[in-house]
Amino acid sequence: MHTVLVVGESERAWETANLLSDAGYEVQLLSAADALSRLADGALLALVVDLPTAADVIEQMASPETNRVPSLGILPQEMLDSGGLAQEVDDFAVYPLRPHELKARLRRLIEGHVPIESPDVLWQGALAIDTAGYRVFVDNTLVELKFKEHELLRFLATHPDRVYTRQALLDKVWGYDYLGGARTVDVHIRRIRSKIEIGGHTFIETVRSVGYRFRPSAPIPSPRPLGSAHREIAEQEDGHANVPHQRRWIQRAHRFHRTRHADDTRSRWKPRAREEGFRHDHE
Repeated sequence: MHTVLVVGESERAWETANLLSDAGYEVQLLSAADALSRLADGALLALVVDLPTAADVIEQMASPETNRVPSLGILPQEMLDSGGLAQEVDDFAVYPLRPHELKARLRRLIEGHVPIESPDVLWQGALAIDTAGYRVFVDNTLVELKFKEHELLRFLATHPDRVYTRQALLDKVWGYDYLGGARTVDVHIRRIRSKIEIGGHTFIETVRSVGYRFRPSAPIPSPRPLGSAHREIAEQEDGHANVPHQRRWIQRAHRFHRTRHADDTRSRWKPRAREEGFRHDHE
């Protein structure tokens, strides 16, 4: 899924296709009539539409039979005030085109698009793994992973709730001929966690003395009122059900300081008393 489909029958469409081709994209330029069947086939990275000459393609995008892909419209500057076609696409660029703006808008659309209905996307809670495009999303936010990080996460996510030892993960992801140690797995797990476990999510659990287990992120519990846990503990203590927890701690602190002060006073006055007795005996 690496093709950007440019649709239109004008100089604008031709210029757009050339700019995207120079930017490194695999581009296919089709007329509106030919693009309808191509759009139904799917396997597209993005759709770029010359809005004045491709209204049929915009209508086709709303059809349930069409695989939804991110769309960018090309709109002439003179149609900015009167055109409502820009509302039918995800984003649009104004013609005459600025190459850097065109590439930036298209890249933002591609990176931020999660193909929900695609069979290549593995969903685990708030985590989405695009196995064909090697992209990972958490709460619809793109997360950048390196190749081995992506492979390790994909393997764990396709076997949820199953514990794997470090050696088993080395064999499955790196291969049986890999000469590195189990520490490699720990390093990659730590890097993956730092990138995907955001917003309170926890996907990878450490099983002590065994290895790792993947679990879809559970809903984040709502915070409890401050001090409620302390009050519950205080009410469960025998003989203190009706005494505020904080007050008991203050009383205990006061008793501790009074006892310590008394001990210090006695230890300070005893040497002086012994010295006075000594002087009295020798006078």
